[in-house]
Amino acid sequence: NLSTSFSGPIVYLQHVPISPPGACDCPYNYLNVDEILNILKSLENSTVSISGHYHRGFDLLNDGKNCFIAAPAICESPFYFLLVEIDDAGNVSATQQTLEI
Repeated sequence: NLSTSFSGPIVYLQHVPISPPGACDCPYNYLNVDEILNILKSLENSTVSISGHYHRGFDLLNDGKNCFIAAPAICESPFYFLLVEIDDAGNVSATQQTLEI
């Protein structure tokens, strides 16, 4: 059980975005998203889900327990990426950066 063997924040990385249903305009999500969200809510130190696949990305969402974000595509100019930070209190912030000069 991850929630009892590790005391730090748990960050989930996956290709297909996870977000609370209706929380954003992303056309992708898991068919069993409600089951996944319930599992994340049950974990004590679950913190943020970071995903890709959706080239536009979406801003940081919060369901009251977990945060969700989709990174924009780095394969297209201006080559966006995200800087995601978690502070000591477990607060999550994300800033979009670019590689283009």
